[in-house]
Amino acid sequence: MTETNGFGPTVKAFRAKVGFTAQAVRAQDSAQTETLNLELAEKTGSGYDWENKITVQVSRVELPRFCAVVLGLIRQTEGKYHGDSKNKSWHLMWPPGGDSGLALKLSDAGLYRNINFNADEVFWLGSLAVDQLGKNTGAATQSDTLNILRLSFRAMA
Repeated sequence: MTETNGFGPTVKAFRAKVGFTAQAVRAQDSAQTETLNLELAEKTGSGYDWENKITVQVSRVELPRFCAVVLGLIRQTEGKYHGDSKNKSWHLMWPPGGDSGLALKLSDAGLYRNINFNADEVFWLGSLAVDQLGKNTGAATQSDTLNILRLSFRAMA
């Protein structure tokens, strides 16, 4: 995880066809929720096309389920109807068999990009997401936030 120019910490992953960034942000909602922006950009030549990336923000209501999937407490979740035109979405899941890693798909007006995360990337993404969730709950420690998550999602597993 890294901090960048006054923005929140980030987690990054790069593949042959796509680049990914998750960044800690404060939503501009009435609650000033701490959450995540998820970004996927196509690989172009020697870099990634960040100018034409897909960005979707995980909402306050979605963040606990996002964390629960990353931590393997539930298999999948999604967020729909994001953005000004309500045409952005995200889907996070552990594919059957689990050998391809945690899968994320972002959509913007019918344009899709996806990435699968390895165990190291899942660790850092989980840490970032749980940190953001903890800031919203007022939990004293990350362990407190994890315990609340486990208890909340125990029956859904």
